[in-house]
Amino acid sequence: MEHTPIPWAASTHDDGSLYIHKAGQDWGDGVIIGTDDAPKDTDVAFIVRAANNHAKLLAALEAVVAAVVPTTLGTNELSMIFRRAREAIEKAQK
Repeated sequence: MEHTPIPWAASTHDDGSLYIHKAGQDWGDGVIIGTDDAPKDTDVAFIVRAANNHAKLLAALEAVVAAVVPTTLGTNELSMIFRRAREAIEKAQK
């Protein structure tokens, strides 16, 4: 199953509930995240920003990892960073 295509947008419904939806479509196509007591609008904006930039960030990290030859990494610190980047890519692709 695929997620809702990006870009996403955040809006507040007439009843005060916060929801995320496909940009340019009405709230009926969205997911309600909470009411006034639940996630605040800054949380919703963060979720939308993360979702809308996920593919770009993943592509940038993949390009960095592809450009670096692991055997040229001279220190354990760089090797650890490279390993963490690969782990992040793997998790983001799931």
